[in-house]
Amino acid sequence: MSKSEIIKYACPQCSRKTRFEIWKSVNVMLNPELRWEIMNDTLLKFRCKRCGFEQDVAYALLYHDQLNKHMIWWLPTLKEEETFQPEPSHQMLEMALHNYRLRVVNTYNKLKEKILIFESGLDDRAIEILKRYMWDVRLRDQGIAYEWIFFIERNIVPIHTEVVFSISPPGQEAYQIRIGGPGGYTRASDILYRVCGVPKDEITKWRIVDRDYSDLAQMGRG
Repeated sequence: MSKSEIIKYACPQCSRKTRFEIWKSVNVMLNPELRWEIMNDTLLKFRCKRCGFEQDVAYALLYHDQLNKHMIWWLPTLKEEETFQPEPSHQMLEMALHNYRLRVVNTYNKLKEKILIFESGLDDRAIEILKRYMWDVRLRDQGIAYEWIFFIERNIVPIHTEVVFSISPPGQEAYQIRIGGPGGYTRASDILYRVCGVPKDEITKWRIVDRDYSDLAQMGRG
């Protein structure tokens, strides 16, 4: 089930304390409206009743989709270079759940991206390999720099899966790029499962699957 707590939150602008609901876990099968609030950036929104100040409040959140069998743990305090160390509660979930994808992310946008990837029926590990291909082959060779690349959607096309990414170059507006055909997601999946030897049905274990995953998979640590 979904779990929340009411806290007294002090407005950063006027210091008035206001009742604010924080969510420790979200089960979107039982509360589908919370999924909508996450994707529309309203779940974490604080608004002061006195001065009208608004901000997003970051805190640890467990996202649970029973239908698509995945859990995503958003830990905003986890730094990019840190290795995630499961706590006893995390390990209990690993043992209790079967055929689940368990992920750890450290930004809100990564949380939303994982949700979209899994709901599209895709493997986020293959998506990260495809992102690396985009950087190594398509973007770097053209001299294109970027701050981030995020998956947006999957398009149903004949034979091969077409995926759409949003790319944000430094100091510029984000734009979309579509990748399909045999050299796209199909090729990335082949690299993941056949070349790297990563099992398609992964062991239920908390993982960080991000831009470094492609290197880990090729070293046999995927």
